[in-house]
Amino acid sequence: AGDDPLGAAQAELQAISRITETSPLTSLSDMMNDVMRIMDERRKGEGNVLPTPFPCINDYIGGWEEGSMIILAARPGIGKTTFAIQSAIRAASSGHKVLFHSLEMPKEQICQKILAFLADINPRIVERGDINSHRRISTYIEKTSELPIHIDDNASVTVEQIQAKLQKIQAKERMKLIIIDHAQLIKPSNLGRKNASRAEELSHITRTLKIMAKVCKIPVILLCQLNRDIEK
Repeated sequence: AGDDPLGAAQAELQAISRITETSPLTSLSDMMNDVMRIMDERRKGEGNVLPTPFPCINDYIGGWEEGSMIILAARPGIGKTTFAIQSAIRAASSGHKVLFHSLEMPKEQICQKILAFLADINPRIVERGDINSHRRISTYIEKTSELPIHIDDNASVTVEQIQAKLQKIQAKERMKLIIIDHAQLIKPSNLGRKNASRAEELSHITRTLKIMAKVCKIPVILLCQLNRDIEK
């Protein structure tokens, strides 16, 4: 095709034709009933929006909206993972299935943190194995086990592998919230981008996850590290 400009142009036109055939146009008049229904559901506290753990954030953004990709970015040590785990607990406590894909922290440590939050104990005390916290936390084992949170701590994956795995999971489990911790640890895919910079790769990762969120109709929270000197 590279030696045949006319053939390449025809191939592009055919691709455009396929897109237009599978993506029909929708007029505003056709959409108004759906829009009014969505607004009415939100007014009643219903619909496909999951609340965050914090009322002030819910007031600001409404919650985790179906089909959205939310980037949670901050410097190391600020509490991104803690916020994400609390978000998972909040959604799961309402009966929603959550997939927590941790590329940084092992699943055992995430489970310890969930136990600590439910028992209202500092996670660091739990991790040290304090005997008093152990006695208290043991009463929350059953409650934690009942939460519909699924953890994947495979740290050697590309964004395409994450996408493929989620599609398989959705066919069986139908998750309502996806959390990925964090973007910089996702392996470069190098699919047609052998010389891509890390910035270009991160752009590809976020774009792929955004499309995944839209197609699967699920909120995706993506954690991202910022440079410690971001204020400069």
